[in-house]
This record gives sequence, C-alpha cells and structure tokens, in this order.
Amino acid sequence: MVKKPKDKDQEEPQGVGFIFSLGEGALGESRPLSQRIIGTGAYEILPTYRAGLYAEQAKIRFKDKTRQLLLDENLVSLLDADKKTAEYLPSFSYQDLKVYSAIQRFIDEQRKPGEDEEVEITFTPQEFFEYCGLKKTSRGTYSGKQKEEHLQTLWSLASTPKKIVQQQTELKKGKKKYKTYILTTPLLTVKSADIIESDTEEEAQDIMERAISGRELPKKRKTRYLVKPDPIMYKLLDRLYVRKAISQFEEIRTLHPGEKPNPYTHTFLDFIQTLDFSPLKVGRDTLAERIGLDGYLRQRKRTIVTNRINEALEDALATRYILSYQEELTGLLIIHLNPARCSRYQEKLVRTKTQEEKS
Repeated sequence: MVKKPKDKDQEEPQGVGFIFSLGEGALGESRPLSQRIIGTGAYEILPTYRAGLYAEQAKIRFKDKTRQLLLDENLVSLLDADKKTAEYLPSFSYQDLKVYSAIQRFIDEQRKPGEDEEVEITFTPQEFFEYCGLKKTSRGTYSGKQKEEHLQTLWSLASTPKKIVQQQTELKKGKKKYKTYILTTPLLTVKSADIIESDTEEEAQDIMERAISGRELPKKRKTRYLVKPDPIMYKLLDRLYVRKAISQFEEIRTLHPGEKPNPYTHTFLDFIQTLDFSPLKVGRDTLAERIGLDGYLRQRKRTIVTNRINEALEDALATRYILSYQEELTGLLIIHLNPARCSRYQEKLVRTKTQEEKS
C-alpha cells in the first residue's frame, strides 16, 4: 500500500494513483527533446535538459562498488580499503547540487554534438543566477546574499577536489569495453573576465592604465565566466543521459515553503532517475548510503535517517517521480518509478515495446 504522510496537517499528495500506459497520446509518442509529459489527463509539459549519466552517478554513493574498483586498480591496499573508499564517496550540499545542475544545463545548451574531448561553456552572472533558480526581488534584482552564496559555491567546486572512481562502458566495433575513470581534481575550472565599454579612445586608454596600476575601475561593466568542466560531466552525453526537469528544485521548494532545503531529497530524485527499471527494491540502510545519509548511521542517528528518507519518498510521490512505495516487515523498500518523470526507465519501456511489436 502507498505510504501516507504521518503529520496530521500535511495533505495527502495528489496525482499519486494514476496508471501511466504506453498508449495513444502517452509516453511512446515522439516529442521535442526539450519537453516531457509528466502527468495524465490534462498533460503538463515541462522544459528539460540532458544531464550526463556519469555526471549523475557521480553524486550517488556506491560504497561496495567503489571499494572494489579501488582494489582492482591497486589504488588502495586491503588493510586501508575502507578508510580510503570513504575519500572516493564525495558529498554534495544543496547549494552544490543547484550549481552542479546549472553547469549541466549550460553544457547541454553549448556543447556541440559528439564533442567529448574538451568542452568550454561561458555565461554571464545573470544567466548563472537564473539557471541556479534564484528569484528576483520586487525591484527586479537578485538578492545580494544569494548571489554571493552561489558564486562562492561555483568557485568552491572549482577549487575543492572531488575524488571519484567509476567504471564506464563504451561500445567499440560492436563490443563492450570497460574503463575505470579516476578523478582526483575539482570538477571544473573557472575564469572570469570583466568587459568595460568605452565611447572614446581616451576613455579606453584611461581604463587600461587604471587596470594596470590597480586603481578603481568604473562600476559599469559586463562580466563573463568561462568554465571548463571535467569530462565526467559530459562523457557520451549524446547517448547516455538523464532528461531532467528544470523545475525540480522549485517543485520541492514549493512543498516546503520557508523550510531549510533537504539535499537528500534531491540526491534521491537524482538516484532514481539514473535507473532504467522498476520497481526499485532497496533496504533503508543501503538507500541511506546511496543518498549520503550513511554518516548519520555511523553516528547512530537513525531517527534523522528515517525522517530524511521518509521526506524524500513523500516528496517524490507528491511530484510524481514515483507512483507508489511500500515497506516490508524486513525494512525492504519497494519503490515504483513513474516512467513519465524517469526518462531512462521510460526509454527502456519504449524499447521493450518496440521489440515486442517487431517480434
């Protein structure tokens, strides 16, 4: 049975009990790449972007798989494997996830098809704030505090190493080839440049002299950022990707007005969107590890873990990323994904249906 919210003043999520079929006007139809159907009846179309599958998986903590890869590559010894494995399970704050998502949107828009070697993206501060989901004040400007926080996060991602190890699959001459990708540097590099326009050659010369001597420059200027993301953020983006709703952060924020954001809800949504099957059967402790709550388990703060997972499940229900979930007496969670919001699962269903029709 579907779990219901435990708080009396919390409304039961709407639209949970729908059955999504691969029928007329439903999921199997061809649609523009930037659109997705996320409901039934009166369909709602949301703009989306492609996020690289490997970039999304980098946010999920696969402890056992990571440990085995490190041992296979002789990066750790058996004696210190557990300790070293923890270093390759990076954590992402709520702010990190928002900026990470914004960079992925810029990559999807600016990267050329088939470009997998070296990608550069560029944007203005205003574009960056918009893609991070910042809301303008009544005066039509962004909050100074929010702007500073998001820019600091961008520079932090560019200066803080993230240790990640992944096994990546490529098809060469019809055969699968497996590669182990190891990242020990920041996920991206950032450069900024200020452009100051002048009406006369004399003004331009004055600005040049001010810049060289370190004197104060005119406040009226145009700033642009140049970002070089690590290949893990766009590797095989044309083939291996998750189509994500631009509105994901706003949808969850609407459910909890005025509350401190819960990053684990977004990591949970990111996790299930990387899957191409349903239902997902997972124990609470394993799910806690996947979405970054395992630290609380080690501290024996199970109440926090339980509450965070329950909130993530209920939010996923309310926003229709999942259709239902149930928990067995053993603690095993059985989670039914909604293909209309989980693109990889939907594409798997479409491929299966097409194959069945051909056979």
